Amino acid sequence: MRALISLLLFVVMIEAQSQQSQTAIIHDIGYSFTLTAPTGWKYDMNAGRELGLPVVFYPDTSKWTTSPVVMYANVTFLNDSNQQNLEDVLRHDLDQFETRAYGEKVVRTKIKTLKTFTQGRKAELYEFIVKKNNNYETVAYIEEENVVVMIVVGSRKPEVYERFKPALEKLVLSYYWLGE
Repeated sequence: MRALISLLLFVVMIEAQSQQSQTAIIHDIGYSFTLTAPTGWKYDMNAGRELGLPVVFYPDTSKWTTSPVVMYANVTFLNDSNQQNLEDVLRHDLDQFETRAYGEKVVRTKIKTLKTFTQGRKAELYEFIVKKNNNYETVAYIEEENVVVMIVVGSRKPEVYERFKPALEKLVLSYYWLGE
């Protein structure tokens, strides 16, 4: 009986450690937060560095460079480049999407507002679609005092994009602000 209890405790401890290892701590000067990869996803703190991304996520059966769907987090500082609030960041992002669309129509739609699980932080979710360029993204914007954290899911295939949008919501719900 004692051996069975010890084995059970060992299995629980291993499971807890594996779940904890899926939580990324993202920090730099001016911000610090955590995100926990949804089941079936893994995070990578190095793969997105060339693109300036502090953390990227992709299904654990693929690689960042070949996955048909990816998620990532990024941060923009407020009061930087005339971005004073969330509306300014949204306007800037729409301008960037339109620039990358090369004249194609960008459809931006507000999907919903979520509250993060433990802290109740407000996340505004917007969808950006450029059908001709096969660019499908949902961006969750979380405004903090001096930064806006953006958590993104994107794909070039609409059916893949639709299938994995719930993973973004799980990632957003796991968001935990640690501070500056």
